[in-house]
Amino acid sequence: MHRTLFHTLAAYAVAFAIILYLARGVAPAQLLHDLAMARLWVFIPACAGSFAVWFLGETLLFSLLFSYFHSKSTNNQEHLNDPAYDSMVDKQRTLVSDDDRLKAVKDIQKYIADKAYAPFTVGAYRWVMVQPRAQSYQYSGSSAKMEETYARVWLQG
Repeated sequence: MHRTLFHTLAAYAVAFAIILYLARGVAPAQLLHDLAMARLWVFIPACAGSFAVWFLGETLLFSLLFSYFHSKSTNNQEHLNDPAYDSMVDKQRTLVSDDDRLKAVKDIQKYIADKAYAPFTVGAYRWVMVQPRAQSYQYSGSSAKMEETYARVWLQG
């Protein structure tokens, strides 16, 4: 925890130093004037877009690698406990270079495919048993299952 906090503070200090270096020779009044003239309607959507790209690229994709097979995941339905896989996933999260990270992710995918912990299929057959008094039941395998299936079901008395 302390090491991560130290690294974060160090990164902010370096960023602040770079900004000061780039702004050298510019009067503080000029900086405030330029800031007042900034167009927030462009800045805010650009920041939101940047955050979305980071979130999808970093958090969502990492969560997919982590959640399915990592031993510490609560979504590990196979109950896999493979220290080699865990260390590969944990290590790729620390890589900074895009090329190194892409190689690490491809190695993880190859490792999982070679081990064949869970068979990969194009689709899956599903059988659902529904009591005759459940009316308007329609199976849905999508993420909108609650709206597409359960919201329409009614019980005949």
